[in-house]
Amino acid sequence: MQLELEENKLSSTLNMQSESQQIQYQKMLDLEDFLPESKNAINDYICVLCKGIYYDPICVAKWGHVFCYSCIIAYLQFNKCCPIEKEKITEDNIESIEIQGNRIEAKNQQEIHQSDLISVDMIHTFLNKQLVFCKNRNDECNWIGKLYELKIHLENSCEKQILNCSNQNCNEKFYRENLQNHLVSCKWKIIFCQFCSEKFPLKDLDLHYQKCEEYPLKCEIDCESIVVRKKMKEHINQECINGIVDCDYLSFGCKEKFRRRDREDHLRSNVAEHVELLSKNALENRENFLIEMQRIKANFSQELNSDYTKIIDLNKNIEENFKNALDENKILYHESLEKLKSKIQDLEKEKNKEIEKKSKIEVENLAMKEKIEELFNRITRIEEEKKASLNQKPNVNLSLLEGNFH
Repeated sequence: MQLELEENKLSSTLNMQSESQQIQYQKMLDLEDFLPESKNAINDYICVLCKGIYYDPICVAKWGHVFCYSCIIAYLQFNKCCPIEKEKITEDNIESIEIQGNRIEAKNQQEIHQSDLISVDMIHTFLNKQLVFCKNRNDECNWIGKLYELKIHLENSCEKQILNCSNQNCNEKFYRENLQNHLVSCKWKIIFCQFCSEKFPLKDLDLHYQKCEEYPLKCEIDCESIVVRKKMKEHINQECINGIVDCDYLSFGCKEKFRRRDREDHLRSNVAEHVELLSKNALENRENFLIEMQRIKANFSQELNSDYTKIIDLNKNIEENFKNALDENKILYHESLEKLKSKIQDLEKEKNKEIEKKSKIEVENLAMKEKIEELFNRITRIEEEKKASLNQKPNVNLSLLEGNFH
């Protein structure tokens, strides 16, 4: 009954929108997604905007009306009033309920009436326990499980879930069960060249092989060798048995060309011709040699005369330079010798002074020594005299003493 009233209010509101503002709501959960025994129980959990079962439900705090999150946000892009009450609201008036597994957590919980929280919490709890079909049941997926398990099933295990190819630039879509087979042969799959290690999409493999420098090729002139592209010219010019080469006697006049494999046969079968060419070449070379020797002799004579003149001039310059250097060295020698003599004389004078000073000191030391010895002898005599006087007994003349008394 309540749902019918809300739908009536919403119908009158939507009729006021212009055709240019028609909103396309995405129905995430349809009533048909639930098993038959659950349909009657969830009739009261239908979003009035998308006509589907609540998906990520949120409520308008002021009135407690519940909508799918994506539906109410899309609605508010063109309308600022409640879809049911027709009173102005903003996104700030909308409170969302997040589902973490089976746990329900409210944003801005202090702004939501407790009764509204219980109502939305009950919706989540109730819907999550309902059994649903896989969204891909029309494609023969027979999975059945609880609603909260549906997302995990679709993201991880549903073989009928349509997925995008993970290769860049590939816009193809496949059932999960077929995706792996596609990835193996996807033309946009990045691969590495087995020869040069360059990476590129699989679709460019043939094009890459046409220019890859490391790609192995059969010899261009059918010698049955396998050669990498970058060494093909080197192989043909230096190794290939089918390569065209000149005769070893080309410089002597043999103009024959043949395959490298036929070289020995050519040399064996043309010995006489090659000997004749060598002889002819030797005669020509002898004449040329004599002519060249005469030219060299003439040039040598000219160069010799020129060099002789240069040698004479050079010898004169050397003699002059030597003489000048010798004169300069003589002057420097005499100057150095005089300085050395003067220095020697000064050193001899200083030496003589030192000798005189030393002799004088020695004389003074000798005189001082004699004085010290004389003083020592005098002290010795005085001590001996003193000692002798102390040891002598006194001899008193009695007659003298008697005379003195008289």
